[in-house]
Amino acid sequence: MSQPRSIAFLGATGGSGRSTLRHALAAGVTCTALCRTPSKLAADFPASSHPRLTIREGNAHSVDDVSAVLVDPSDPTRLVDAVSFSIGGAFDFSRMAIPDRDVCNKALTALLEALRGLRARGVVGRPRLSVVSTNGIADRRDFPLLAYPLYHYMLKIPHDDKRVMEDALFREAARGEGEEGEEEGEAWTIVRPSLLTDGALSGKTIRCSVNDPIARTWDNDVVGWTISREDVGKWMWENVLRDGKYLYKAVSITY
Repeated sequence: MSQPRSIAFLGATGGSGRSTLRHALAAGVTCTALCRTPSKLAADFPASSHPRLTIREGNAHSVDDVSAVLVDPSDPTRLVDAVSFSIGGAFDFSRMAIPDRDVCNKALTALLEALRGLRARGVVGRPRLSVVSTNGIADRRDFPLLAYPLYHYMLKIPHDDKRVMEDALFREAARGEGEEGEEEGEAWTIVRPSLLTDGALSGKTIRCSVNDPIARTWDNDVVGWTISREDVGKWMWENVLRDGKYLYKAVSITY
């Protein structure tokens, strides 16, 4: 896979998505980001300095809004080459809850419906979907045992949301190829970072464990506590979007 020419961003105002966007723009990729509050992104990416970035106002749960960023800006007959999906819910400590407990699943459902709808209208292409999930939901433990109460009690609701989201992608892989080799399912890679932290790029070595969720195989076991959002975004750009690794795989990453 060659470097994508165009990428749609859902969740670019978050730390991981923002980091991925920064690296894609630095590489000369044409990017379109969907944001509920465009000013949050425009403050860091002013149009005068980033002519390859288009920021559209909209809701990632709206099929129409998502459809608007999936068409290649240079060719309305084609879809973008890739989609960076890093939608997530912010924890509300005042209520000790996440306001929308299905935020990831609803956004992914809108994305898949938008892709199918555009193809039904004659827009061609099969974007690579780079999807941020979380560790702690795989069928083997990829977090420290001491973190068990945190993962299985405090984080249960957002993790349940991520599981449903991942299951939808697994079903896409199971669709495989249609008659006469026609591709039906979407192409995706899931990234499962450990607990996310803020801060600049760390320069630390990132360890990863690759899971084939369809065949239920793992290449190795990696257990870690944290990774920064900046490092997650850079890793996703370099490994998934730029180099095209880990198709139909779920990759746990940590320090």
